[in-house]
Amino acid sequence: MAYTRTWNAANEASPADADQRSQGALAIRNLKIDVRERLAKDHYFDITGTDTDHGEHTKVTLRTGTAPTHAANKIKLYAKDVSDKAELFCIDEDGDEIQLTSSGKMISDIPSGTKMLIYADEAPTGWTIDATMNDKMVFITKGSGEDGETGGEEHSTGTWTQPTHTHTGPSHTHTGPSHTHTGPSHTHTFDDGGHTHSVSSHTHSIDSSHTHTTASHVLTTDEIPAHTHNIEFYEGGSGDRQISRYNAFKSGYQGTQATKSAGGGVAHGHGNTGSGGGAKITGSGGNGTTVSTHASGATGAGGTGATGAGGTGATGAGGTGETSASATAATWRPAGYNFIVCSKN
Repeated sequence: MAYTRTWNAANEASPADADQRSQGALAIRNLKIDVRERLAKDHYFDITGTDTDHGEHTKVTLRTGTAPTHAANKIKLYAKDVSDKAELFCIDEDGDEIQLTSSGKMISDIPSGTKMLIYADEAPTGWTIDATMNDKMVFITKGSGEDGETGGEEHSTGTWTQPTHTHTGPSHTHTGPSHTHTGPSHTHTFDDGGHTHSVSSHTHSIDSSHTHTTASHVLTTDEIPAHTHNIEFYEGGSGDRQISRYNAFKSGYQGTQATKSAGGGVAHGHGNTGSGGGAKITGSGGNGTTVSTHASGATGAGGTGATGAGGTGATGAGGTGETSASATAATWRPAGYNFIVCSKN
């Protein structure tokens, strides 16, 4: 913007000592305007605006020059020409001069070619997506210097561990259409390959000569005929009855008394031994000839060649639809965020 008056040595020399006193008020007003116009280049100084906002920076304009002198407990920003282009610098309290911009970009301490994970869909300014790395998992390592995997390379060995889990599917049936099993009409044919029947010459002998033997034995009481024995008795002088075996001594004969019957009349053997038979028959048969036979043939053919069809065509359904496991059934996958790998330009 153009200023109302030029700020130069002549401006600062006004008003002169010889100027009329009445011009002093105007000179003061002009000075206020000149100061406001110049401060308003980078600050808010709007005479129609809010006074409490006056003096706030609207921008910072730095002219190129040389590095300022460093000071304790202070850091100073300034601009310097680099290849005829203004660049931003700062100097810390130790006098370290740091260039902050270069060719229209901020300078960082990250060397060119460095790869980084960036949580974005596109590479930021100054970076390029590495399209060779895709669909991978990130493995954090402590570096080969600490006996870990080598950083900046593909993971070489090791295993991934997942929690105990189950594979779960719904209870279901295996269903196929109702169908028949069909084979062609056919016959069953046999051939025994031929065989022989052999009968050797031989003799049949029968000897009927034999002996019947009956052992002799003594008749038992049961085997003799039933009978009794008569006993005579008489009465003596004393009045007692006495038995006499002889009639010559019979005196005072009284009568005869029969004994109790004994014997059973059972049949008995006589101890005879005799021989019988004696015929011996001997005959010959067979001629030692072997006869060969051969059998073959076929069963009759018939039928339609198809089994009957029936049923619903579906197996039964049952069970819980879950495999056995030592943990609660759940699906599992590594949770992650999508990062891109970018290389520093």
